[in-house]
Amino acid sequence: MTPPSYTLRFSSDPALQTLYGDLIVAGESNASLDQGFTSIDYTRVQAGSLRGGTDNNLDSAELFSPVLSSSTLASAYRRFAGEALPWTPSQNATTLTALRRFDQEVASWRVANRLPTGVNRALAEHLFQWITDAQGLNLQVQTNPPERNFDETLANSGGDCTEFTKVLLALMQRAGFTVYPVWVGVDSHGDSVQHIATGLSLGGSTYLLDPVYGAFDAQHRSTIRLSLREFLAWHWNNRALDQQATSVATAEQYYGRALQIDPANPHILVNRGIFLRDQRQNTAGARVDFEAALRVDARFSEAQYELGNIEYDAGRYSEAADRFRLAVTLRGTDSRYRRNLVLSLVQAGNRTEALRQYEALVRVDSQAPGLVRLARLVGGSPPLASSR
Repeated sequence: MTPPSYTLRFSSDPALQTLYGDLIVAGESNASLDQGFTSIDYTRVQAGSLRGGTDNNLDSAELFSPVLSSSTLASAYRRFAGEALPWTPSQNATTLTALRRFDQEVASWRVANRLPTGVNRALAEHLFQWITDAQGLNLQVQTNPPERNFDETLANSGGDCTEFTKVLLALMQRAGFTVYPVWVGVDSHGDSVQHIATGLSLGGSTYLLDPVYGAFDAQHRSTIRLSLREFLAWHWNNRALDQQATSVATAEQYYGRALQIDPANPHILVNRGIFLRDQRQNTAGARVDFEAALRVDARFSEAQYELGNIEYDAGRYSEAADRFRLAVTLRGTDSRYRRNLVLSLVQAGNRTEALRQYEALVRVDSQAPGLVRLARLVGGSPPLASSR
């Protein structure tokens, strides 16, 4: 294969250069990867910049599309990350035993239900139950375990929403179903969440498979279909969260990896910003990430909230109040936003608005933490039910 005819500048990221080289060797063309650009500078991409109309930068996220669309390119990702794609089964003994049992269960069900080929809802429901049943894989829902790949989830007998999605992606596809990850923003109870489920398309209908909620067709209220690339970025974001308390350097590496894969994810940008501020004491870098999140989604209230915290910690109380006020406008049910707005207004000397915002907070959440202290600060009355 002829090497690239132009200079590749990958800044301090040799792993991306290796990934690009692997894709070229595996048969990807320069044109399919760079769409005709004559030079690629990854410095801006590392800073979270996306390619615009006059920006001769290859968004690093584009490199992962060929990897995830073709199993023959799996080695390219392994070279980049040091491990297989997280939903890909390996050849270890535990995994192979589970796969054999799964294949046998599919075959037995087909014979018993006279469905020699193809798929239907009954088979999907059966396999969904079998994955968690004591007579099947017996995988159990676990709260906030370390982020695991397919093999680790089987070895540890379960996981949370992302682990179950990895298992369902691999097994349901193995049985012939069309499945994909789904982001859940508002769940079936009407609560705002950050949650992953598995979508299944069958016969013109879509079902949400969600073992965490115990439902084959969970009726979540706000969902977005994710690409495998976006789901892969969540895997590395969660790996980074796991490492924050034990290895700051590793956590930083994993956040970088997540944002190389999906540089336009505002949740991951905010997570890395919080990490940079709290673990690295890099307030300037945190501000860059929070502001980048708002460029991606101007209505992302958490980024406004964290920018408000930066202003408050710097003693810029009026600027902090402006940020918290915007966060409240975007999501008035989050008591953290209004509580910090009250504190900023008090520090800025605006007690009239502080009292008004405190009273609004009591109406929204009469059990919010710190109401007694806030009442003393603004001269208001704490709710009778509050003992905090």
